[in-house]
Amino acid sequence: MNQPEDIRSRFTERAKTALQLAEQEARNLGHAYVDPGHLLLGLLAEGQGIAARVLRYLSIDLQKAQDTMVFIIGRGEQPTTGNLPWVPRLQKVIRHAAQEADLLQKHFIGTEHLLLGLTTEHQGMAAALLEATGIQLEQVRKETLAFIGSGQPVVPEEAKTLVKEDQPAKVCERCGLRSPDYFQYCFWCGLKLS
Repeated sequence: MNQPEDIRSRFTERAKTALQLAEQEARNLGHAYVDPGHLLLGLLAEGQGIAARVLRYLSIDLQKAQDTMVFIIGRGEQPTTGNLPWVPRLQKVIRHAAQEADLLQKHFIGTEHLLLGLTTEHQGMAAALLEATGIQLEQVRKETLAFIGSGQPVVPEEAKTLVKEDQPAKVCERCGLRSPDYFQYCFWCGLKLS
């Protein structure tokens, strides 16, 4: 695991299991690294956490996701041993998962936060796997938030007045805050604005 100790210490047992299973999925596919796609497989393989329940609700199963991953990138040629490195994209997803937990005012990082972190990574293998099964990242995000009993993160009133309603603004996909056009990141939650 290539994450700072403070993030690793926040993982629930189910989240730790999902991350271990992600590495096992990578190893089973002969891949020499762990990426967001493997994390999606690990969340499915864990089977009991909120993420697995949301994914099952969306009709995504482990076998279908594994088959899709093999179809997209294939199997590795050599068996891999030892700890596998996390690609930078997965490290970013883990940082986003920690931010999601913070926004939901949770100290722990559960499988639901890992799944929410995956929804912020629009160009990774997890996004490709979900889209190949006809599921959009926003749908996964919406169902996950609904499942854990929360809608959008609460934005304080003073942050809502950054841009007047009649002025152009960039709207954050995560929290809905309107930021000035020249902002690159959301003032409230830090998500990169498009």
